[in-house]
Amino acid sequence: MVVEDDADQRRLITSMLSRAGHTIALVAERGDDPAILETEIDVAVVDLGLPGRSGVELIRALLDKRPLLPVLVVSASSHSAAITEALLAGALGYVVKGSRLHEVVDAVELIAHRTPAFSPEAQAVLANPRDANVEKALARLRKFL
Repeated sequence: MVVEDDADQRRLITSMLSRAGHTIALVAERGDDPAILETEIDVAVVDLGLPGRSGVELIRALLDKRPLLPVLVVSASSHSAAITEALLAGALGYVVKGSRLHEVVDAVELIAHRTPAFSPEAQAVLANPRDANVEKALARLRKFL
């Protein structure tokens, strides 16, 4: 599943994943699309800045329904607060938009196997924790390592 409000990004992500052999069960542009919580999926790719329901709220709703669902955030934000909020909500990976195209595909394949995955920008934030929320997010991720 890909939930992304920007049509160009949505097409790019779904195209990359399809070319890599992944089946896209659902593509949505709004976080409050009712089909999101009803569609059986193996991995969710979610933007943070969605209309209708934020990406963080969507992550929480998805994980309330399917606690083991691997969620990858693909967002324009490389700010510490956005990354840690997504991870604390339950995301298993974070890729900053503008990263190399293969990084999204690589991250999906990693999180599908319950392995955390991050673009270099997100790794840099996590490598230099400056607040308690980053530490909490790292502690949550250590459970998967």
